[in-house]
Amino acid sequence: MDPIDLPSGIRALGPDAVARLQTLVGQAEQRQADEAEAALQTALQLVPWPVRGIVRKVLLG
Repeated sequence: MDPIDLPSGIRALGPDAVARLQTLVGQAEQRQADEAEAALQTALQLVPWPVRGIVRKVLLG
């Protein structure tokens, strides 16, 4: 994950707070990606097997 550009007010809280915030943001982004993947897999179960690859490619690019 690239470091996020934090406002000066948050940076003023110190390196420990900044590190913790970056960790929390990284964890939230990972959870979001995992949930999106799970939702995609659930949705693809509704698509007939022979065309799932095509549908996946259309949805994900």
